[in-house]
Amino acid sequence: MFDEALQPSGLRSGQFVMLLSIARLGDPTYGQLARELVMDTSTIVRNLQPLQRENLIDLVAGPDRRRKTVRITAGGAARIRQAVPLWRKAQESFNSRVGEDRWTRMLVDLGQTLESVRGY
Repeated sequence: MFDEALQPSGLRSGQFVMLLSIARLGDPTYGQLARELVMDTSTIVRNLQPLQRENLIDLVAGPDRRRKTVRITAGGAARIRQAVPLWRKAQESFNSRVGEDRWTRMLVDLGQTLESVRGY
């Protein structure tokens, strides 16, 4: 549902969430992004490749050159701005189908699950 809604932006839902996370964290390392998205680093690296090919992100050498940070480009920021209204419309449709109460319970459950996993 969300992938379909985001088609005009050229992003899939996972890419959109990844771009938002990068923007929110402000030039995160691979490790920081992996912790934020509850993924392993190799999955992060693999999922960043299409975003880099489309010039939506830059990979920047960190202070010790062993760590790279991920930075949103101007094109990436523009793509986020394009995708946000599409995402909101899909979220409203989802909420109307699922119901606000059920959606709120799902968010609480997911938040508790993430706290447990992140503490692993």
